Order: sequence, then structure tokens, then C-alpha cells
Amino acid sequence: MNGPSPRKPPPRLPDALHGAARVAGLLGLALIAGCGREPAGDSSARPTSSKRMAPPAPSADSSTATPALGERVFEEHCSLCHGTNGDGHGPASAGLNPRPRDLRDAGYMRARSDRLLLQIIRNGKGAMPAWGRGGTLSEDEIQAVLARIREMSAHP
Repeated sequence: MNGPSPRKPPPRLPDALHGAARVAGLLGLALIAGCGREPAGDSSARPTSSKRMAPPAPSADSSTATPALGERVFEEHCSLCHGTNGDGHGPASAGLNPRPRDLRDAGYMRARSDRLLLQIIRNGKGAMPAWGRGGTLSEDEIQAVLARIREMSAHP
């Protein structure tokens, strides 16, 4: 009995923690994938100065904020938490507290100004990352996402 001792298998996590670990992994992937992504288009047009520029006046009807752009950006950056239809039940939403907002809630959305919603998209809120900081989303993409979520609340 002087041989090597048998190895014990690693302890198993309780089933409830397996789900939480899976959600945490998805959320981590979402943040890694979304937060470091360059916006579509020519990145040379962005200012390279370290000085913060004041954002343009909020307007959901920007000429380049097309419905197609809003759909694409929402799918790429927002749907993991908010769900593809904006119901707040995306694949990474289960582990978040508070849960992501149901963007189809017309009453809630009517009570929020475009300016407030743009501020939340740009700067984040709670577990939601800041999409406007660091150039993750361009101003046109942010405006397009605002138009998209306004459309979701108008047609739940």
C-alpha cells in the first residue's frame, strides 16, 4: 500500500450554482464581446483627443439612425440581456438583479424622455454597461438604438 493514493474527484457544485455559473459565463462573454467592439464604419472620423466632447443634442430622428441600423445594433449589443423582442428575458438576464428592463412596457417608456434614455444608453445603469464610453457605439448607433426601443414600446 505504498503506491500512489487514489485521487478524489473535485467536489460538485449544487445544481442551483451550475445555472448561476452558466449565466455568469454568458454575461462575461457578452461584456467581453460587446464592450471592446469597434463601431461599424470608419473609425478614423472619431476624435482622438482625450478631451471629452459634449454629445450632440438628443434626437431620435437622426438622418443616419436608420431602422436597419437600430435593429442590427440592438441584436448585437442589447438582445443578450433585453431579449430579441425587448421583453427583458435575454439569455444573460437570469443572473442579473435587477432584471433588464422590459422595453415593450409602453407606460414606462412613455414616462421616460429621449434625453434620459440616451443618457442611460451612453453611460449605463446598474449592470448595464456604458455603450457610449470608449467608443463602443457611435452617436449614430446610439440614436438608432433609441429609435428601435421606442418602436418596441409602441408595438409590443
